[in-house]
Amino acid sequence: MLIDIAKKNPLFSGKKSADITDCGPPWKVLVVDDEPDVHTVTKLALSRFRLDGRALSFINAYSGEQAKALLRQEQDIG
Repeated sequence: MLIDIAKKNPLFSGKKSADITDCGPPWKVLVVDDEPDVHTVTKLALSRFRLDGRALSFINAYSGEQAKALLRQEQDIG
């Protein structure tokens, strides 16, 4: 029974990320944390993620003040 359900509704499409065409520029994501490891792990975990066919581009801030400055100068940060 579970096998039949899995065949009808697969968890993964079977397409590799290289098979998916880009649908525009990457989404800008602001990562704010004072620990460099948080920035590294976030990028590692989400580097192959796509949203609406678009990749993610990471902008790093290591303090609240730095984040505010980046938000003032960058456009379209999600």
